[in-house]
Amino acid sequence: MNKSNQKNKKIFMTIHPREPIMITVGEDKNLCLWDIEKNKLLNNNKKQLDDYPTCVKFSPDGDSIIVGFISGNFQILDSKIQKNAN
Repeated sequence: MNKSNQKNKKIFMTIHPREPIMITVGEDKNLCLWDIEKNKLLNNNKKQLDDYPTCVKFSPDGDSIIVGFISGNFQILDSKIQKNAN
């Protein structure tokens, strides 16, 4: 295996307070929503971020997602969870 493929990638995750949903963000700048029960990516819920994330968290009611970035900025997103994906 090529050593360049052995890099440690940082991935951050959070769990929805009421639904079986998990969010991951990572160095690839992708924010992904996962159905924990089906162990599947919710197809219509992938977002490319503009900066490198360092943390992610659902709001207490689960309606918003807060993402912190390496630059010190943060972004608040509407969660708009769609569990009807394949």
